[in-house]
Amino acid sequence: MMRLRYFPMFRAVRCQMAINFYLETFGCSLNSADSDIIVGTLARINGNRVESIDAADIIIMNTCGVKEPTEDRIISKLEQLSSGKTPVIVAGCLPKISFARIETALPDYAAIIGPQSIQSLSEVVPRVLKGEVGIVHLDSIGESKLAWFEGPPNSVICTIPICEGCLGNCTYCAVKFARGAVKSYSKRDIFDTVERCVHSGYKEIRITSQDLGTYGVDIDSNLVEMTTMIDKIDGEHRFRLGMFNPNLV
Repeated sequence: MMRLRYFPMFRAVRCQMAINFYLETFGCSLNSADSDIIVGTLARINGNRVESIDAADIIIMNTCGVKEPTEDRIISKLEQLSSGKTPVIVAGCLPKISFARIETALPDYAAIIGPQSIQSLSEVVPRVLKGEVGIVHLDSIGESKLAWFEGPPNSVICTIPICEGCLGNCTYCAVKFARGAVKSYSKRDIFDTVERCVHSGYKEIRITSQDLGTYGVDIDSNLVEMTTMIDKIDGEHRFRLGMFNPNLV
């Protein structure tokens, strides 16, 4: 089977008929936020999230590879899905950490997408539904993912990422392989996303990343500046900060 490598040039192609997709998320709060970005991305092409694999036109697994037990659980799931007929897209951190294990578990994968290129799903999904397979896109698209963010339905809580990556090079940790160096979203993008969520009725805004304490090191800013700015947003809501090294704040 021919494998196709996908490059970072894409445009959203809205489908006339609804695309029923099943999305399963593994891992940390940043991965959960990425799943909200996936939902927002597919909403632009008439995507409809379903709760059952049996009802899906396409399956998306947003994976984690930081802990071995989680990785093993994902691989087992992919092995089960490999016997089905519904196309499977593997996204998230695991493609950057254990690509070979994914290929072995799911040799007929529809696409493998890295965590910095999930916005490309707006073009990849229609291609997959036309029968294309073996699409690989691991490189960063280089644009903010926040423009595609859509908060979860039927909830008053949403989780918004402000940066990804880390400053460390710990030999025991795979985060650096998956997310790379720190990449902070602009304060304007964060402000606009938080304001949009507050005005949509969310009461608890959870701010997340691999390490919140590193926010701004690459854009001449910091966590204090960013939180001071979003604290000016009107409305009844509260912020919760998580996942950071206090010594970096």
